[in-house]
Amino acid sequence: FATSKPTTHAERVQRIKDVLAANAKVPQAERKRITTDRANTDSLTLGFYNKTDKCLVPTSCLRHILELDTANNTVKVEPMVSVQEAADYLVPRGYILESHLEYGRATLGGLAMAVGMTTHAHVTGLLQETVVSYEVVLANGEQITVTEGGEY
Repeated sequence: FATSKPTTHAERVQRIKDVLAANAKVPQAERKRITTDRANTDSLTLGFYNKTDKCLVPTSCLRHILELDTANNTVKVEPMVSVQEAADYLVPRGYILESHLEYGRATLGGLAMAVGMTTHAHVTGLLQETVVSYEVVLANGEQITVTEGGEY
């Protein structure tokens, strides 16, 4: 049967929540390990990871720039947006990422969850230090928002 692709951010996140919630309902001993559906060839790692027996979380569709808030100088993006895509969107509008990596293929989500070090990091900080909030879906399918002064 055909499955329609989610068209909004909320639909894309709901799909992730549904996959994780379903996996969480499986008895612990039978539960599959969680990984993204991102192709190994899209990764910046040198190795390949066998994902055939894993719970594939549909994150590869999270490639959208959602909002530019010029009043607060923030941009809301999904995690698979690359540095190059962010620059292509922001620069014509007179903006740039505060901590900008020179390697365009790196994703903002990957940088935020890893070290996120750039040649300008000694001035602006690491990329994750410029993030205002994270929207996170937990392994049980619950969605939370993580902020510096928030509950999480």
